[in-house]
Amino acid sequence: MLHVVSVVVKTVNFIRARSLNHRMFNAFFLEETDVEFLDLPYHTEVRWLSPSIVLVKLYALRNEICSFMKTKDSPFTQLKDESWLQDLSFLSDMT
Repeated sequence: MLHVVSVVVKTVNFIRARSLNHRMFNAFFLEETDVEFLDLPYHTEVRWLSPSIVLVKLYALRNEICSFMKTKDSPFTQLKDESWLQDLSFLSDMT
């Protein structure tokens, strides 16, 4: 499960740490598609609820995130791996 968390943190940091990536992700992949969530939150250690919110939203937005990563030439192969996605969904349900 630690591997799942490290990939989630790297993915969220790639999108949120650079303002250009964050704006492009919101503009092209979230606003143009019919998705439930309109943003991907940062994972913070301060709030105990934050990890579960990040996991749930990342799982819900996995297709949009995968498409965005392909456009940035930074594909995370785990986003298409079925066993990794099962671990992610289990972890998001448990938290």
